[in-house]
Amino acid sequence: MAKAETPPVSQKITPSKKKTKSIIILALSVLGIILVGGGYWSYSKYMQSGGSEGVSAVHGSLGGEAISGKSESIALEPFLVNLADPGGRRYLKVKIDLEVNRDFSEEIEKSLPKIRDAIILLLSSKTYDELATLSGKQTLRQEIIAKLRTLPGGRAVMGAYFLEFVAQ
Repeated sequence: MAKAETPPVSQKITPSKKKTKSIIILALSVLGIILVGGGYWSYSKYMQSGGSEGVSAVHGSLGGEAISGKSESIALEPFLVNLADPGGRRYLKVKIDLEVNRDFSEEIEKSLPKIRDAIILLLSSKTYDELATLSGKQTLRQEIIAKLRTLPGGRAVMGAYFLEFVAQ
């Protein structure tokens, strides 16, 4: 019997796995550097230089005209209220800082009981579903600013910022 000759196995030329891994790692590193650089550029261009002008323009359109000028922050004690949901089993805990015109900060300090009362009434009139979304929180912020601007000395309020926001 004659032996059948097996044809020689052709070897495919493939790049080594080490080379492929190093190319992928290099590409991801370059992409990461580009993303970090782009983020820094965006932050420096939009947040530092033009950020406060945009905030004043938005706050100026709420309620009444805000008094412009140098601002300072007034930290309010945390609020804990029951929400207006049926059954009364949900609550909201929120800590708010107010940005006010520095020239009127003493007047605002004297009005803190009225400010807290107005905010408590507004917060307790909300339902969980109204506050569960980002747009609901932004709407609440605008309503707080508009409500405070109706109070005596409230035109000095330039902004409201949520430092803690827990709704259950």
